[in-house]
Amino acid sequence: MGTPTPLSARSVVTRLWFTIAVTITLIAVAIASGTLTSATVKQPWFDQVAFGVPSFAAGRWWTPLSGSVFALTPLTLVVLLVFVIIGVGLCEWLLGHARTIAVTVGLQLVGVVGGVLVAWLLGLTGWGWGVQVAGDLDTGLSAGALGAAIVASAAIRQPWRGRLRLAVFALVLTSLVFLGYLADVIHLVAIVVAWPLGTELAGRRPQLAPQPSSRDEVRKLTAAFFVLSAVLGVIGTLVERQGPLGTFGGDAPDPWIWAGAALNIAIGVGLLRGRRGWWVLALVLTLTPLLLVGLAIALLPDELIAASSALFVLNVVMLIAQVLLLIVGRAAFRNPSTRRVRRLSGARIGGTATEDERTRAREMVTTLGSANRLSWIGTWSENSWWFPASGQGVVSYQVQGRTVIGLGDPVTAPGEVAAVAEEFVTAAADAGLGACIFSATDEVRDWAEARGWVSLAVAQEAVIDLSELAFTGKKWQDIRTALNQAAKAGIEHRLVRLATQPRAIRVQVRSISAEWVGEKQLPEMGFTLGGVDEAMDEQVWVSLAIDADGTVHGFTSWLPVHAIGGEVTGWTLDVMRRAPESFRYTMEFLIASACQQFQADGYQMVSLSGAPLAQRELAEPGALDLVVQRLGTAIEPYYGFASLERFKDKFMPRHEPLWLVAADEAAMARAGVAIAKAYLAHATPLQLLSLMRPPE
Repeated sequence: MGTPTPLSARSVVTRLWFTIAVTITLIAVAIASGTLTSATVKQPWFDQVAFGVPSFAAGRWWTPLSGSVFALTPLTLVVLLVFVIIGVGLCEWLLGHARTIAVTVGLQLVGVVGGVLVAWLLGLTGWGWGVQVAGDLDTGLSAGALGAAIVASAAIRQPWRGRLRLAVFALVLTSLVFLGYLADVIHLVAIVVAWPLGTELAGRRPQLAPQPSSRDEVRKLTAAFFVLSAVLGVIGTLVERQGPLGTFGGDAPDPWIWAGAALNIAIGVGLLRGRRGWWVLALVLTLTPLLLVGLAIALLPDELIAASSALFVLNVVMLIAQVLLLIVGRAAFRNPSTRRVRRLSGARIGGTATEDERTRAREMVTTLGSANRLSWIGTWSENSWWFPASGQGVVSYQVQGRTVIGLGDPVTAPGEVAAVAEEFVTAAADAGLGACIFSATDEVRDWAEARGWVSLAVAQEAVIDLSELAFTGKKWQDIRTALNQAAKAGIEHRLVRLATQPRAIRVQVRSISAEWVGEKQLPEMGFTLGGVDEAMDEQVWVSLAIDADGTVHGFTSWLPVHAIGGEVTGWTLDVMRRAPESFRYTMEFLIASACQQFQADGYQMVSLSGAPLAQRELAEPGALDLVVQRLGTAIEPYYGFASLERFKDKFMPRHEPLWLVAADEAAMARAGVAIAKAYLAHATPLQLLSLMRPPE
């Protein structure tokens, strides 16, 4: 495994020098002016540097520049620095220095000038809140920082682009509704201008129409809106401020607000699963109060309606928005109930797998075959099996938490892999679960990236082409040594079906495996790593290194590779175990001997499989690659995957990547946790904690 190559401090400074310079400038100005510990608004010179309608009216045209380097209070300085680091930093990282400088400075000026103009117009109306905003003064670079975040979002792929924009707009609008300061008006102007500007800088045409979203994204958006409604309701009981909707606070907190907030959160959590029942419940609980409000408006005197609090108005607006979201996104909430899912057969996700399903899955593998040389692993008993509507194919999977892990490529007819994979992830979504596919080939990776998913190389499969194999030449010296030493020691190679061997042989094999596992500080891993039970399969060959006395020195197991069409064209290495007292080259001897036997029998290839988390050296590893490398480094002392990968290189294999694909980076993180659980399903909490410290 290559050593992780995280970004150096120097490279970060080089790439983010403008962001760092702005951050240092804001802190330095706060220290020099004394505003690091005392509010700027309390300084006698505040009016001379702050921007607003009064400043422009007094001819202080320099204030958009002078006010940008100050924060109103020490607390707002902290918030401002967060905005700068995230917004300006992200923009500079993605779009470069020149564009970021132009965007930050330009949007700061546009936001300030435009916001002050809007405040002036609001003041002319005589509206109480408008007059209040027209008299405000403000400082800070927050408009430029938030605008830079919106511009940077255009350079991010979906769904993160929409999520970042939604977060910024929600933050600005929430502050505008409840606080309604001049700063909130300035922020709104800046981000509204930044939206199309970012799209242009990213080389795309601005599109006002909503973009298509997956059902999962619609569920998350709707659920988030219900949670936001709960948060806004609570905030509305705590603040005392006149905003654009009226005056908040001033009355005793209504206990029903807290009950409504809890109900909104419960609905939001329920909607994440996409159940039709939760959608109906949410629609009823939002439509009912909305209809009651409509009835009240029709029956109550106009004076009472006019005297309604700002919080009441906000709740009505949120109810209308909730109903619209539920109706527009109704197609995303069509999943059957959990009880109904359990009654479904065939194309179901979840529940307990049956032996009949396993038998059917094995038939699919043996008759249809797969381009994935690890497909036989999918027939192991710990898995479950999903069958497409056509019945021609199977996807082996495990459910860990809220994630469905598809194991390897879908087994199906040629040319149908993408269609079956699409149907599989849809079935997982219908069950209210996220999906990923692990240890997949390039074909699945291409399908995933075409639909906007992300991919991560999680292993390198070592493949030996038997037609070209000959243990001649200097590079094969270790292999020839292993064969020669075994012959001198009277150790022979036997390729057998373990289940048919005498009890004495089977006992020795289990003893060797148990002793190997006992030496580990963590339990035997599962998921894609088999053991003796899997080696007992009648379709699996087992290589034995056995001497004249019948003593087993080591063994390996070989899984059948059913190529497309079902023909067995080769064998995949699974279990590798050797007795502590066995000779040094036991594994080399077993693998080399098996390769010679398979070559003589006319098979095309042997796969030495892929060691989990053992990546090859990457020239420019991404963030996810570095995470895999770090995890591999942590687990290496316990299982030796990187050492195993180096051992396989003795056989001069070619390497092909195996991929993990998931919907986005967040889904990839959840998939990583689920896969770790699958591999270490029997580990205790204390054993898992042992990964955090060096091994003994």
